Amino acid sequence: MDSYEKAVSFLRSRTGRSRVQLTGNATSAIYIALRTLRRLSGHGGKVIVPVVTCANPAYAAVYAGYEPLFCDVDLSTYNLSTSHLKSLLESHKDVRALIMVHLYGRPCDVAGIQKLTRERNIFLIEDAAQALGARYEGQTCGSLGDVSILSFGPDKILGLPGGGAILYDRGDFKEEFERELALLPLKPKNHAALLAEHRKFYYEARDLELAGQDANQLFSSIPEKFRQNFLFQATGSEAALLAQALPKLDTEIELRTRNAETYQATLIHPLIEHPSPIAGTASTSSWWRYSFLYKGADREEWFRKIRSKGIDVSPWYPAVHRWFEGSKNGSFPNGERLGREVVNLWTIQKSPEQIRLDCETVLKLL
Repeated sequence: MDSYEKAVSFLRSRTGRSRVQLTGNATSAIYIALRTLRRLSGHGGKVIVPVVTCANPAYAAVYAGYEPLFCDVDLSTYNLSTSHLKSLLESHKDVRALIMVHLYGRPCDVAGIQKLTRERNIFLIEDAAQALGARYEGQTCGSLGDVSILSFGPDKILGLPGGGAILYDRGDFKEEFERELALLPLKPKNHAALLAEHRKFYYEARDLELAGQDANQLFSSIPEKFRQNFLFQATGSEAALLAQALPKLDTEIELRTRNAETYQATLIHPLIEHPSPIAGTASTSSWWRYSFLYKGADREEWFRKIRSKGIDVSPWYPAVHRWFEGSKNGSFPNGERLGREVVNLWTIQKSPEQIRLDCETVLKLL
């Protein structure tokens, strides 16, 4: 069995999916699913995306010929709000698909979202890019949508150089997905340089926005300016590294879970608000990051102090609706607050004891 088949076999066994195809990255996987949906249905429309997430799912919708329609989030879980989703579906009759993102490795309200999408025959794409290894009500994230996608890139759970996957059960999708995969270009040889350029552009625009300047036009140019960054085929070398890394997944999740539990137990302060589990459900997170809300007015200055002590911290993600032309479909009070207050601390490469020491430093700097 070659590396590709070993990786695919592991993912099928882990998720219970009957079919898995490797892709260049998660954005390519979402794009392939949406392009197939558009071709089979014969029309475009809107794709619902959480207002706080990595912008790439919305990029994929644009690339596939759809309009992103943003949905507010729940401030207890940071994931898509089912109450706002219900109101969106009542007022927009041309919604064709929904991208259900398990943000920060924490599962969504899957049952609530599935109920609403099934009632209206809306295609459900599960984005488990940050949630490899997480579970919802005993089911593995990666098995909960009409189609599910995963990511294995350098900033994800396994931290590999790249790669993604699309997981599904419907037999008629296989040929359609293979056709779309074959139409994608090969991975650019200068991909690392392109990523560095994208990162620099992104942060410069974000700094302008934080300084109170209108950077929306800069952000809106990112999808086309960096299109070749996001859409390409899988490579054999990435499949080989994935096959080697996947058997270590449970050990990785155990370390992340211990560290997340240490953050939650140690970071106790009136200005810190921790996330809550989904009421009445049993779920386990893969803890891509440990994320919480900081209610002080000086988050950026606090971040600078934390980084000066050698501790990684980030404000990912801001509310992204302002970055997309034609997508201003209302207000997003929860998403705006989450974007202003979210704090991400790393859950890898440190022991629980080192995490405790980091927490003491973070609290002293408040």
